[in-house]
Amino acid sequence: MSAYLDQHVLVLNRLWQAVNICSARRALTLLLKAAPRSCSATATAAFQTYNFSQWHDFSQQEPHPESIHTISFKIRVPRVILLVLFDRLPKKEVKFTRHNIFERDRNTCQYCGHIFDRKDLNLDHVIPRDPRRADDLGKHRLLVHPL
Repeated sequence: MSAYLDQHVLVLNRLWQAVNICSARRALTLLLKAAPRSCSATATAAFQTYNFSQWHDFSQQEPHPESIHTISFKIRVPRVILLVLFDRLPKKEVKFTRHNIFERDRNTCQYCGHIFDRKDLNLDHVIPRDPRRADDLGKHRLLVHPL
C-alpha cells in the first residue's frame, strides 16, 4: 500500500495547466479537504472531475488494481488532481551558472557578434554589482578573450 501512496500525481491549476507533481498521499489529503477535484478520463475521451465523495463512489463502481484499502472502504489512487481555486503558474527561475550564460548568448561575443568556441569566450559584468542584490543573468555578457 505504501508504494501506491508514494506514486506521482499530476497537479493542475484551474486553467488545466500543470503546476506541480505531488505524492498520492498528498493528493488524497488535498482531495479530502475539498480544495481540489480528482480527474479521470471517461470512455468518450473526455475528463470528468470528482470531489472526494464522488471519487469514493467512482472507486466503488469501477474498481482498479491501484487502490488504497482503508478500514471501511477502498479508494482509487488519483493520477491527476485539479486545484479549482488556484490559477497561478509556478515561477520559472533560471539558475545563474556559466553554462546558462553560454546557452543564452549562443556562444556569441556580445561586442563583435561573432560565434566562438567556449574556451575562447569570457564573462564580463556590464552593470556594476549591487551588494544588496544577488547575481543574476542580466548583468553578464560573453566576450572574446583579449589576445
